[in-house]
Amino acid sequence: MNRDEVDEAIAAWLTEASERPVGLAKAPEDTSQSYAVMYPGVVMSFDGGDQDDAYSNKSFAYRIDCFGKDRKQCSWMSSRILEVLIGRQDGDWASEPELDGLTLYWRQWIACGPVEPSGPSTYRSIDQYRLAIGPVS
Repeated sequence: MNRDEVDEAIAAWLTEASERPVGLAKAPEDTSQSYAVMYPGVVMSFDGGDQDDAYSNKSFAYRIDCFGKDRKQCSWMSSRILEVLIGRQDGDWASEPELDGLTLYWRQWIACGPVEPSGPSTYRSIDQYRLAIGPVS
């Protein structure tokens, strides 16, 4: 999988697991309820592999902006994304993405922003995560 495919798979996973639309670098078509927009950030290789090698171990940074019509909806969406990405259940991750030939080794919650007005009748929270993804061993 190349970087674009990884980003698309992560956005699709977040949409399915959160049961809310998550757009990739733009708002999803359905913004009638709470939703999120995922912005891919810096990718760092942590095993000395080539940055262009899709099957070396890499750390992917993501900024995820969560939106709602009021503070409560926005906060709920931010919490839901956190639960999908970091949540545990019976000692295992509560949710796993499908990453053709790759696996998600670790997940890190970096920051959760405050819920702030983002226009008329819209609130936003800006959250940051890092995911380590590499080949299945």
